[in-house]
Amino acid sequence: MTTRTHEDELLVIADVSGIDHEDVTVGFSDTELVVVVTDTELERVDVPWPDRTGQAAINNGVLTVQVRPDQSDTADDELRRDSSTESRSESDSGSDSGSNSSSNADSNTGPETESESGGEL
Repeated sequence: MTTRTHEDELLVIADVSGIDHEDVTVGFSDTELVVVVTDTELERVDVPWPDRTGQAAINNGVLTVQVRPDQSDTADDELRRDSSTESRSESDSGSDSGSNSSSNADSNTGPETESESGGEL
């Protein structure tokens, strides 16, 4: 496994040739990027940014993970607040849709994972 850190990017490259892409899991655990292959932890890499976003892809047996600092926290927080206000307004107005929706998108209860051949973490 090779790791490179640039100013605003962490790049992790690993040889996963011969391994089914469904057996590769990439995710975050607190301050680390975790790579698991067939239920065995391959590597943990320290991530220098507390708020980050990442993408993983497997091409020709090579896993490439790009992690960058997340610059959209402020906009996302505002969007979440607006959505939350709309939800409260609907319930305050007496309309009952019969569903109770909630989102765990920002929950830090466990590692975020991606087991597809490519995608956002």
